[in-house]
Amino acid sequence: MKIQLLKTIREVIQADSDPVRQALFDHLRRSNRIVRFVYGTHRILGGSFLSAALVFLFGVKSYATADTSLDEPHLPLIIAIHKNARQQTRKIASWLEPNQVACLQLDLAGVLRRSTLLRLAKGCFRIGDWRRVYRLVDRLNRRYDFLVSCRTASAIFCYVRAIEILKQHESSGVIVSSDSNPEPLAFTRAAEAIEIPTIFMSHAYPTPVSPPLRFTLSILEGQAALQQYQLKGPVQGDVIFCGAEGASKTMEAHRLLNKRPVIGIFASKVVCWPQFIRLVEDCRNHFNPSKILIRWHPNMLGRSELSSKLSDTNNVVETASSLSLQDVTRECDWVITDENSNVNLGVLKTGVPVLPMKEFSVLPESRADLYGFVKSSILPKPVKNVRVVSLEQLAEFYSDDWTQRFGSYDASYFQPAEELSIQARDAIGRVLWSSEARTSK
Repeated sequence: MKIQLLKTIREVIQADSDPVRQALFDHLRRSNRIVRFVYGTHRILGGSFLSAALVFLFGVKSYATADTSLDEPHLPLIIAIHKNARQQTRKIASWLEPNQVACLQLDLAGVLRRSTLLRLAKGCFRIGDWRRVYRLVDRLNRRYDFLVSCRTASAIFCYVRAIEILKQHESSGVIVSSDSNPEPLAFTRAAEAIEIPTIFMSHAYPTPVSPPLRFTLSILEGQAALQQYQLKGPVQGDVIFCGAEGASKTMEAHRLLNKRPVIGIFASKVVCWPQFIRLVEDCRNHFNPSKILIRWHPNMLGRSELSSKLSDTNNVVETASSLSLQDVTRECDWVITDENSNVNLGVLKTGVPVLPMKEFSVLPESRADLYGFVKSSILPKPVKNVRVVSLEQLAEFYSDDWTQRFGSYDASYFQPAEELSIQARDAIGRVLWSSEARTSK
């Protein structure tokens, strides 16, 4: 059991030490007052025991708030923290019988529940365990920065809580849609430790922070994703392909040449407002669009400042967050995205051309072409300024054999998607049913 906890710690350290995570946190720290205050306090305390205590309490919060939506035994448990992951795991839930899955809840208000208070009170008598965990957190806090220390502490306490939940409810399996965040990592590794099956349904193409595949069943978009995971190490468990969301459409490269186009700008999680406003104005001046549709990232850090920073919002529309990616994309002739965005696959599948941008977010240059879409000729070479773009050349890029290149990224691209969904549903059922059979003996 300790081996799995150590693996969890190593994987969280590797993921949150990456320049991508560091850059995202740096933006969050500068834009969020509470985070900035806690971070500043941690720096003032230096490497003291008070500094470690602050990180320790952050981990305790993860332990205290973690609970399940249903108390029934033998149910699979879904771990989905962010909106993108919840969307993907809801797909799995829809394949199973109603009310036959439990979901992890991280509710700060839930700390005041009687059951939670009783659990914390019982924990107070485990002084030796608390001391051992504190010493571990203290060592991590002295060695790593604030982000890594806090996220690792969260993973440790989530792991402890995961063991409690999975044993108490005799869960038939753990289902996740992220392989590099503390909560899903902790629960999947805890499940491994007590021999409960794990199911991973990817909501994004693998990145440099993704660890090797180590799940009972992994459901990926296509062959290209599997090849990337194979480069990270041996793949454990079964792997099937289910493709990406949405219906396939033939690439309509000719729409790039429309005289009054509808241009979509699909923002990243972090918006660099000076560049973003300049991009909107350049599009308006250079391409004479009939409309510019802005789609914000589902997990956007911060709020939209478009109305206060853009002097003229005429023909600029912020799309509703309730609209799906496909709903917004269908309204566009072509779309501008960050080169380092997984949204590119979803847009391209709908047959809408994409113009990728450099320096569209806060990610460092060392992580340019994060997913390798440009290298694989799924996306054209990104630009820093749309004024240098030749739409004729862009249309030529999306002609010829582009469809064949894209096919390896999405197993459902012009394939019978319903059959793939049935295969995925049946594979999930076999994993969960075999687990239920073992626990019922």
